[in-house]
This record gives sequence, structure tokens and C-alpha cells, in this order.
Amino acid sequence: MAGSRHSHAGNGYNYLCLPGVPTYDSGRVQPGVQADRGYLHHTQYYTPSGPFEDKRFQDVPCAVCLDESHNNVLLYPARNDCPGGWDVEYHGYLMSPRYSTDRVMQHVCVDIEGRVMPGTSTDVAGQHLYPVEVICSNGNSIPCLPYVDGYELTCAVCAI
Repeated sequence: MAGSRHSHAGNGYNYLCLPGVPTYDSGRVQPGVQADRGYLHHTQYYTPSGPFEDKRFQDVPCAVCLDESHNNVLLYPARNDCPGGWDVEYHGYLMSPRYSTDRVMQHVCVDIEGRVMPGTSTDVAGQHLYPVEVICSNGNSIPCLPYVDGYELTCAVCAI
């Protein structure tokens, strides 16, 4: 999984699932790092507590799946099951960059297993994933009960 560096204010906002082997347009490549480009960095679990705390600083893999029997896919936040008639593709924890990051990145549902890229375990500046929790106290618009202030949210990826 790749994305913009957590401390950069520019670039794209979404996570990307990069292929194992890229294809370059060798006739048009400008060698070396250029200052007038967007940059992609790896994405790491950055969870000092809660889900996946044992995977801190390890790189997050991703997958792109083809499901020929379904036409629509939905990330269903705050649930680990799917609405009636929908199939659960997988479930896990809702994750995103930390709330204080300048950039707004999309939320992702990370599989309950918290898989990692083998051989990664060092904090290297890139994109960070943190569990997402609801803040419902202090007059915020999300109602406490049934939500619980500070609880990490689950999620499911559903298909129909």
C-alpha cells in the first residue's frame, strides 16, 4: 500500500495498491528525484496501542480483488457484518492517518488479521495508518449511545 508522506501537504489523497513490478515509459523518464513531482511512500501501521499494536512500523500490504459475481462493493464502517442481502468480503478495523495530519486521506478497512509485508519493522517516514474511533462527547454530532467515545471502530467490506 502506498500514499503520500504523512507530513507532506500536497500529493493525491488516496491510498494506492501498487503492482509488484511497475512498467515505465523508458523513453520519457526523467532520472532522479524531481522537486516538481508528487511522491509516493510506503504505508505503515503506526499503532502504539489497540488493534495491531504488535505490528507497529510494519508495512501494510494491499490486494485488488475481482469478484465476477458482485456488481457493487461498499465499505461499511462501524460494523463487522453487512446489510441484509450483501455478502461479507472481509471485516476488520477502520483505519486512516492520524487526526492531526494536514492531508485528508480516505478511510480504509484493514483485514482483521492485520497482515504485514515480510521483513518490515522500522519506522521510516511514509504514510501512517491509525485505528479510527468516534468522538461523541463534548457536544459532537455523533450520538454517544449507541456509539462509545474512544472505542476503535470495526468495518466490513460488503458486496452485492
